[in-house]
Order: sequence, then C-alpha cells, then structure tokens
Amino acid sequence: WPAVGAVVLDVAARAGLGAMRIIRSAARSPIGVTVRRLSVRLEAEAAQRGVLFPATATGLDEAGTLDAARLARAIDRLAAGPGASAELATHPGEPGDPDLARYRWGYVWHHELAALTDPATRTRVEAAGFRLGTYADLGVRR
Repeated sequence: WPAVGAVVLDVAARAGLGAMRIIRSAARSPIGVTVRRLSVRLEAEAAQRGVLFPATATGLDEAGTLDAARLARAIDRLAAGPGASAELATHPGEPGDPDLARYRWGYVWHHELAALTDPATRTRVEAAGFRLGTYADLGVRR
C-alpha cells in the first residue's frame, strides 16, 4: 500500500538500509493486478531514493503451497524474468507445527520445507544461473 511503502522507505533511509523487498504478483485476479500496479510505483520510488530491490520476485501467488513441482516452476519463471536478481518468498515449517492452526490459509509448510531442502532444488537454482544470497548482495557488482 502506498502509505506503508512510504513509511518503509522513510525507515530504511533513517536506519541506513540499502535494500528492501517489493512484493509482486503474476495473478490475473483483481488482487494480482493491484499488487502489480502498487509494486511498480514502489519500485520507482525506491529507485529514486537509491534503495535496491530484487529485479523480480515470486511467492505471493503460491504462498504456503510450494511443493517440489510448484517450486521448480517458480524457479523457472524467475529465470525467465528480467534482471540479475530474484526473490522467492517461501513459508517453510515443520509438519504438525501448532502455529498452523492460527491461519486459515491452508498452508502446507512442511511441503515447502521438503522442497527447499531437496538437493534437486539447489541444482535447479544453479542451472537457472542463480546463486543464493541475501539483500546485502543486491549492491554487489559482479
């Protein structure tokens, strides 16, 4: 939301943070269209202030449901996208985690944990040309 984005950028400036997350969506639903429109605005404002962010991202549309097959497709989409950096938002967790009861979203955290720790996932990430990193790596030129 624009008001929240402005606050986040102000806090980032005061705290000396040079990078931030910008949520994106590929969904064609009203929510997806709205998220895309707002993310474009936030990207422009962040760039104007010199705050870095990943060139592309996914995970909002698949939140809590990234099993091995969906995770593979998400990595492939990120690799086909623009830019040299990408963020994959995930929600991994242990099977039977009591915190799941707090949410009605139908998340299957343990499927995401299994997919993320599967050696095939690291192989796919590397084959896509990515290397795992942090937000601090966004400012590193190669």
